[in-house]
Amino acid sequence: MKKIQLFICLTLCTFTTFAQFDRLKDVISGDESLNFTEQQAVEAIKKTLENGVRKEVKKLTVENGFLNNELVKIGFPENIKNVERKLRAVGLDNLVDKAVVSLNRTAEEATKKAIPIFTDAITNIKVEDGINIIKGNDNAATSYLKQNTYQQLYNEMSPIVSEKFNQVKADVIWSQLTSKYNRLPFTKDINPDLIDYVTTEALKGVFKAIAKEELDIRNELNARTSDILRTVFGG
Repeated sequence: MKKIQLFICLTLCTFTTFAQFDRLKDVISGDESLNFTEQQAVEAIKKTLENGVRKEVKKLTVENGFLNNELVKIGFPENIKNVERKLRAVGLDNLVDKAVVSLNRTAEEATKKAIPIFTDAITNIKVEDGINIIKGNDNAATSYLKQNTYQQLYNEMSPIVSEKFNQVKADVIWSQLTSKYNRLPFTKDINPDLIDYVTTEALKGVFKAIAKEELDIRNELNARTSDILRTVFGG
């Protein structure tokens, strides 16, 4: 049976047959004999998106939410990876580890700004956009959210990164690290823009987590969780 690229999987429903796939497809095709509408289908999708995004973002905002998650963990900037290698080579593993922890702690704090922004974007999904998500590929919802929230997220999170960088003493740690590195022979002085780096990497992590959740929802259907889902999909 040809795979139906519909976003019905974003409904947190448990399906036992493929018939329900066809029900949503009929809605999108305009079958007026059914007792629910495109609007209701899109509202169900929005509800599930909000639940899924909120769940994944909250996971990232707890202590070690970034640090202990290899999918999103923030390491040294790519352009100064050699800094990490050289400092470890001279026995400064502890300082390097503290620097990595500081980056991830900062990201965990800044990401708390993301939930209301995502919630607002999802609430404002129009029926046409919702249908495009339903019909889209495995990361259609993630792509939509990235397109409609990224700049606002960056603008909101960057000042928090700057503020938290001081609070978690990342500025002190990185000052020590760069000072020790810059004193090593045969090295060029470094002064990375860590505020932009952490903000950008935190956002990459957020969207990776959302993309994974979207795929999980599409492939691993869960129990119904709201009245609108029961209205749209029965049960």
